[in-house]
Amino acid sequence: MEIPQGEIRAKSGTAWLRFFSDEVLEYKGFYADYEFVLSESRMQSSTGQ
Repeated sequence: MEIPQGEIRAKSGTAWLRFFSDEVLEYKGFYADYEFVLSESRMQSSTGQ
C-alpha cells in the first residue's frame, strides 16, 4: 500500500475520509490539516452578483 501524497479535494461541498490502521506505520492517532475555501461560483451567488 502506498501513502497518498498531495491534496485531496472535494468539488461537491462535502468530503468523507476513512482512516484505518495498517502494518507499515505504527503511531498513535493521526494528524489532519484542512482548509475550507468557497469556490468562485459560490462566492458570486452569496454576494448577489
